[in-house]
Amino acid sequence: MSRILYKNLKGAFTGLGFEKKEGRKVSAEDAGFVKGPLHILVDDVSKKILSVSNEDSKADKVVDCTGLVATAGFVDSHTHTLFGGARWNEFFLRWSGADYAEINAAGGGIRKTFSDTRAASDSELKKKFHVDLEAMRSDGVRLLEVKSGYGESIEEEFRILKLIQELKKESAIEIELCSTFLGLHAIPKTTDEKTWTLLAIAALEKIKNENLADFVDSFPEKGFFSLDSAKNFSKAAIALGFKVKFHADEMTHMGASELGAELGAVSVDHLQKISDRALELLSKSSTVATLLPATSFYLGIDYAPARKIVDSGARVALASDYNPGTAPNASLLFTAMLAASQMKLSPAEILCGITYNAAAALAKSKEYGLIKEGYSSKILLWDLSTEDHLEEILLSGTRPIALSTQA
Repeated sequence: MSRILYKNLKGAFTGLGFEKKEGRKVSAEDAGFVKGPLHILVDDVSKKILSVSNEDSKADKVVDCTGLVATAGFVDSHTHTLFGGARWNEFFLRWSGADYAEINAAGGGIRKTFSDTRAASDSELKKKFHVDLEAMRSDGVRLLEVKSGYGESIEEEFRILKLIQELKKESAIEIELCSTFLGLHAIPKTTDEKTWTLLAIAALEKIKNENLADFVDSFPEKGFFSLDSAKNFSKAAIALGFKVKFHADEMTHMGASELGAELGAVSVDHLQKISDRALELLSKSSTVATLLPATSFYLGIDYAPARKIVDSGARVALASDYNPGTAPNASLLFTAMLAASQMKLSPAEILCGITYNAAAALAKSKEYGLIKEGYSSKILLWDLSTEDHLEEILLSGTRPIALSTQA
């Protein structure tokens, strides 16, 4: 069996207008709703869409989609999903007045996850990862970025990256994984910033040679790493052929967004304290501005100025930032709800942010994020009360029809 026909769809949000506008300043029309009856033919071997048409096609298997609406599979382009332990107590510490940097300096925060991850066996980390992955899959995620960054030694970072590579190859995983070496995340107690940065730079060649990461990331922030360290680390990565990302301007403005745009980063993420100069650069750049509203929700800090960023002409993606300490929620639909209620983004802007622009933040906008010939066949099917209402997908808590019910 190689060709599957999803037949008699009530309609589909193709997203073709997102592509035409390069994901910038998108409107409702750009969501590309096509009214059915619609048929989507896919190749079950290559996992690619062969055609999207009102005409019937011959197939080895036919799936009756009467009454259902299709969207492209969702993309979560910023997560820290592979970790040990939990840090729920930190929320009460923050609510009592402690800030993020203070908790980390006292041995909590990322440093606690260092020790929890080190203490967990490979099988324990994989088991927890699969539980989280199933929750993400049920929300509609079909492409997922997973960062390292919880190793308190370079050897532990290699271990985490190798585990991600092993997980990529597991046939039971229905989500495609991208891996990121978050070399500058937090400074281990046993070293200093300069030494750790040099160790991370030295590790890049092995990571490249062994194909352990798709991207390289850093966290320039007060109490963590300086902008100069992030710049040196990123430039070394670029020289080896890596695409780079940045945790940028989350709690303080350090110029990380400007640096990311200038270096041609695939994305700059967080952006609560982004500058007007950075917005000007991003409006003319292919670098994606990735917003992480769940982090603001759980930390109780300002949300990124989403409307200002969108209106500047920057490409905007949305991601969960799923992690144990500042965004312990794996749901991309929760992110979508916050983008609507707190960031005042429109349904089309949100859909673009979790499909086409999120794929661009992983350098995969030619493969994911649209319902179009040649794109991923990992589409989502929705049972909606009104065929062309994105609002119901993004706000109602409904989930896509489970794959097991499509056969």
